[in-house]
Amino acid sequence: MILRQAGRAATVLALAAATLTMSGAVGTAVAGADTPAGGRLNLTQQTPWVSPGQSFQLRLSVSSALPRTRLGVAVTVFDKLTSRSALSQTLQGRSVGVLRAFAPTAVSALPAGPAGEVTVTIPVVSSPPQPPVPPGGESLDLGSCAGGCGGVYPVQVELRDQAGNRVLDRFTTHLVFVGTPSTGTKLGFTWILPAHAPPALAPDGRRSLPPDQSRQLAELAGSLARHETVPVTLAPTAETMQALADSARVTDHQTLAALAAVAADPTQQVLTGPYVPVSLPGLADLGLADQATAQLTRGVQVLGATLHAQPNPHTLAMGSPIGQGDLAPLRSQGVDHLVVPDTSLASSGSKLTLTQPFQVAGAQSGLPLVTASDSGLAAHFTRGGDQVLAAHQLLADLAEIYFEQPGSSQPRAVAVETPLDWPASSALLNAALDGLAQSPIVQPLTLSSLDASIPAVGSSGTPVVRQLASQGDETRVPVASLRTAQRRLASFSTVVANDPRLLGEIGDVLLTGQSSDLRPSEQTRYMSGAQAQISAQLSKLTLAQDRTITLTSRTGRIPITVISQTDYTVHAVLSVASDKLSFPNGSSQVLALDRRDNPEYFDVSARASGDFPLSVSLVSPNGDLVLLNSRFTVRSTATSAVAIVLSVGAGAFLLGWWGRSLIIRRRERNRRLVRTGH
Repeated sequence: MILRQAGRAATVLALAAATLTMSGAVGTAVAGADTPAGGRLNLTQQTPWVSPGQSFQLRLSVSSALPRTRLGVAVTVFDKLTSRSALSQTLQGRSVGVLRAFAPTAVSALPAGPAGEVTVTIPVVSSPPQPPVPPGGESLDLGSCAGGCGGVYPVQVELRDQAGNRVLDRFTTHLVFVGTPSTGTKLGFTWILPAHAPPALAPDGRRSLPPDQSRQLAELAGSLARHETVPVTLAPTAETMQALADSARVTDHQTLAALAAVAADPTQQVLTGPYVPVSLPGLADLGLADQATAQLTRGVQVLGATLHAQPNPHTLAMGSPIGQGDLAPLRSQGVDHLVVPDTSLASSGSKLTLTQPFQVAGAQSGLPLVTASDSGLAAHFTRGGDQVLAAHQLLADLAEIYFEQPGSSQPRAVAVETPLDWPASSALLNAALDGLAQSPIVQPLTLSSLDASIPAVGSSGTPVVRQLASQGDETRVPVASLRTAQRRLASFSTVVANDPRLLGEIGDVLLTGQSSDLRPSEQTRYMSGAQAQISAQLSKLTLAQDRTITLTSRTGRIPITVISQTDYTVHAVLSVASDKLSFPNGSSQVLALDRRDNPEYFDVSARASGDFPLSVSLVSPNGDLVLLNSRFTVRSTATSAVAIVLSVGAGAFLLGWWGRSLIIRRRERNRRLVRTGH
């Protein structure tokens, strides 16, 4: 093998023929689109921390159409990194000084596991060499590092076609050498892990969790159960937990039970929050402070019912940037501790990572304490790619933060909030949690433990104060559509006597429609969907089909039959109106319809005979919601006494007139006969 040393402050490394497995997809930032086709190299496991006398092992899975005798694995170790920005550059494929490059070793010569993966071992030795270097191996002396050898070393691994002298695939991982154990404190690390899926509740009220989301949640729950001794802060989405509870899948109920076990574990922490991801200050800015309260209330209610989580509305992980004006609305909601992305903060000019909670400059007394969520750490949670490699890049980033001030006597801690859109991967979770469980330099903490152990004061005892950069993200909610649906739902609540089942289902649709997971057009569909659900309930109320009512006398009682196909009591007001009819005992009745056919009777008086229109309406008790609206015909066939007398008199007069006329005509005829002598 070829040895090339580019600097003194470097760890002594030696490569012996040993097994290595690696996942190549995560190496896309290094491999690039120009990597020749023909092979794939993936990382499946590696040593997360290396102490003096230990070896650094990589386990690789190798796939290629070429025979293994033609394939080789080459490893290059680069100089120790000096900053997080340098680490970021290595992930983008930019080289730093080469510490040592090793010639390719044939894949067929590497120890292979049962699944065909191979292992490469790099013994880390000191003077005298320890552990012993395998026969034929090479070593570097660790004793020559100026200022100590502890640090993060980029390691590039390549899969090569040795016959064709070309690189088939490559990735860059990192060797974290902890050096001599420090007497100072470890770096605290708070991992906020959402248990989240996009809305499973559809605008029509049906709830269905897609299989891929179900699988990802199961992977999250399984990894947490496997690493129950590693403190994390779980941030479940209430709507997602309700979807698990309502699911017909056995695995979803097992997932929910596993997450509930995390919530019950006193070494873990569960954050309660809104029903769906929303910006509470953004809702307040839109004049929807009542919806911010409703989101928190419903979120706490559902998480209590599904996970038995204790309400903790005082701590909130924002997930999106905030501005100065967002603090007061949050304080009004009772929030006294915030986790915000560090992108919300103005630059302080320091090259060191912010490792303490802080107060916001210019904020009023009593406003929330703030912990920054590190965006650099969050960037390691990628969609797709080699998730094992991503886990070790996350651990390397944490190590680099530690080595900014190694062995510091002042407690330091960082936090990361996993992005909501990251598809949970057991490969990353298991690798990262395994590494955290055995880390000599990083101490996992819950968010509450971070608060208790890391003071928000500097070394001089003065408070740590940071300035917010700008206003937060713009919140988009179709306010007009939401308010219209809310008013209709409020009126409907008087119809069903505030039935929590019905109102909860429709109310959840309105809350879900405010989710930041949705586009504005999708949010509008949820508002329309809530209205459609109300209309669907109202369609279960009809009137009898016979719309003609006959009165045989001037006064009488007319029946109006309301047919209800609901499974609940309907509270409403039935009203009738007509220009030609009067209602001596009133034209409205308050109803409680609890059976299918509900005939109601109104006393009426007809002013004349004939056909008269009758308007019938069924409205909510508050009068704001029309349940039914129709027209009937009332046919009056009754004749009054005056009309009869007049008719009889008119008939008698006509008979008299006809009789008199007949007599007169007969007399005239007789006279003419006498005069003519006939």
